[in-house]
Amino acid sequence: MSRAPPLAVLAYTPAVFALILALIVVSDLVVAAWTARRVRGRVPRALLLGFAALPMLQIVWMLVDRPTSIRAHEWVPMPLIALSYLWNLIVAPLSALAIGVSALSRRIASRRPPDPPDLSRRSLLRASVALVPPVGAIGTLAVALPSLGDFRIRHLRLAMPGLPEELDGLVIAHLSDLHYGKFTTPADIDRMVEAVNGLDADLALFTGDLIDLSIRDLPAALDALGRMRARGGLFACEGNHDLIDDPEAFRRTVRDRGIPLLLDEARTVEVRSGRVSVHGVTWARDGAGRREAARRARARIETGAFPILLAHHPHAFDDALGFPLTLSGHTHGGMLMWNERLGAGPILYRYWSGPYTRGDRSIVVSNGIGNWFPLRTRAPAEIIRLTLARSA
Repeated sequence: MSRAPPLAVLAYTPAVFALILALIVVSDLVVAAWTARRVRGRVPRALLLGFAALPMLQIVWMLVDRPTSIRAHEWVPMPLIALSYLWNLIVAPLSALAIGVSALSRRIASRRPPDPPDLSRRSLLRASVALVPPVGAIGTLAVALPSLGDFRIRHLRLAMPGLPEELDGLVIAHLSDLHYGKFTTPADIDRMVEAVNGLDADLALFTGDLIDLSIRDLPAALDALGRMRARGGLFACEGNHDLIDDPEAFRRTVRDRGIPLLLDEARTVEVRSGRVSVHGVTWARDGAGRREAARRARARIETGAFPILLAHHPHAFDDALGFPLTLSGHTHGGMLMWNERLGAGPILYRYWSGPYTRGDRSIVVSNGIGNWFPLRTRAPAEIIRLTLARSA
């Protein structure tokens, strides 16, 4: 069995989370110090330093928002939250890296580049260079915000060995990672619901992360799921973001609303004169937990029903023996991809977007319909219309 990429193994440990926060703080401080050295004049320096320091408030927010009732994400304007994410996770780290590489190269060369002969030109050049990080952050924000509500309908057809004849042509609306919260609007939800209802699906299957951070967003998210229609019904499993705020309240509220949330359990439904057994597993932080959840799911497979496994993390596929089809999300298609093979997806995951097959088993990983981060590159948000077909 193949091993998980190292970053995927480490990504959920508290130590690595603390390391990421530390690197963000260091990046912000490096950029701020670098800016202060290159800008003359109290007002320009204060403006640039203020811009560089503002995203530091996100670190404070992350540390105090969850254990208190501040709920900053509910009242801070969305563009400011988006700008903070972009600065802390992209612009500041890349800028700090460039600053470090530049300093190292000058040290290796043991000399500094000759100064421009005109002092005023030198000051202007230094100030212009200092503008690069904030201009880059604002430019990225301008590109990111208009695309936040965009999504595609991705049509996939999958040959399934052993698919019963009566289920040939079964249509599944596969949704994942709504992340209802700061980057979602009611208009976005209306378009998503309309798109799902236009797919003429036999089943609607949701693979986790219904909300982003706050349990207060759950009623609106459940309203969206409740309006989605499929002949055989809608079924869901939980994701990691669903459990950030209040896991028990999340599970209880979803079930009180009558939405089948499959927590290490299965439901069998009749569709197209056939029987489909939909299994869902609880969220597991590590590989051992996913293997144990898959083992429990295999024990519930019943004879005479076509089994489908819903697992938020796609690496559950490795242990989903006995399930011809696994549906997952979590990866957001890699979120930041250079092309189909290069980017965050293959660095973090073995399966990150679309269909993958091993022998007579397949997994389909959704890019997700929503966003926890305000920027995607070559990993568009999507609803998958999946058609199952008998093998030739």
